[in-house]
Amino acid sequence: MIIFLNLLASSKGGQLTRAEEFLKRLDQIEASFVILKEKNSFNKINIEKKHKIISFDIGNGKFKIFKRFFIEIFFLPILLLKYKCNCFLTFSHFLPFFIFSRSIVGVSNLAPFSEIAWEEENLSSKLRLFILKKLIVSSCSRANCVLALSNTCKLILEKNNINNEKIFVASNGVSAFWDIENKKQDKLILDNLKISKKYLLCVSHFYFYKNFKRVVYAYSNLSDEIKGDYLLILVGSLKNQACFKEVNDLIVQLKLSKNIFIIDNLHKEKLRTLYQNCSLFIFPSLIENSPNILLEAMKSKAPILSSNNHPMPEFGGDAAEYFNGLDINELSIKIDELINDETKIKNMKLKSRMQSSRYSWDDFVKKIKIKIKGLNDLKS
Repeated sequence: MIIFLNLLASSKGGQLTRAEEFLKRLDQIEASFVILKEKNSFNKINIEKKHKIISFDIGNGKFKIFKRFFIEIFFLPILLLKYKCNCFLTFSHFLPFFIFSRSIVGVSNLAPFSEIAWEEENLSSKLRLFILKKLIVSSCSRANCVLALSNTCKLILEKNNINNEKIFVASNGVSAFWDIENKKQDKLILDNLKISKKYLLCVSHFYFYKNFKRVVYAYSNLSDEIKGDYLLILVGSLKNQACFKEVNDLIVQLKLSKNIFIIDNLHKEKLRTLYQNCSLFIFPSLIENSPNILLEAMKSKAPILSSNNHPMPEFGGDAAEYFNGLDINELSIKIDELINDETKIKNMKLKSRMQSSRYSWDDFVKKIKIKIKGLNDLKS
């Protein structure tokens, strides 16, 4: 069996992590792969010679997405025919037209289906969400199988008239990397980042629906004593410059520049240090699918305070405390309560680690393997 794996869109964030972990486990699937990827992606992963790798240099900048779609629409179907692929697999929710092999399409972004996300975003982002929703629904309607990364995703797809019989759920896993401790290295990293106090941590990309602004407002409502004892650290890539500017301007407006640090991306080792040493990890996002960051923080034994928007309770279970993602006052009260309850925080750390053990990349790959075999058996 020959499987065409499209990883052109897997260059950052959760998409990149998922693709990397899948590639590390290709030997678990009895098939040959033709892998389409960006030129500079996944070069450090050892891929067996029996698999064919096709790389395109689509660069960066505002035209990157158009270059990718051009390749996927016009070249990708030709490559499937050339290499006589039996199955098409993607984790990035786009199934090009004129593909006649059997297909599995993964849905990785639920923001286009969230009313809250639409309300939070600006006009240009709303247009992007509108187009993305149309593409996802079209791709899922035409695919033979649809990979949902959460039960929440499955329900949303069903409400958008995707046949529930072809939807299967395979949640993201989480690497053991996040559980490794190195106190000596932690001190060096924290010193390098100039973090000398206890801190609250919030990690995500800068999009409006990730809800950074409400976290800043909630922090500003805390007592001067708490703000004096605890920093607020926001970590994330600046995906949406308008969102970043609003958050940064708000920090200045509230005169909290000495209390709130914004860090643009971090290497994994540094991020793990921040997870493992935070006094409280706040995950305020208003919509997710299978939240990698939440799983990483739990694996790192961070005490979790998350929004109660679905699917966060699906993943956090009883390990996390929850708040209404739109209620700034409730978030302030929850932060105050938790950081003043050392016993509860200690128990939350233990529960985080236990909850994270439920999520495995091996299980993720195993479920996809079963679906691939089912499609192959169906064809024969």
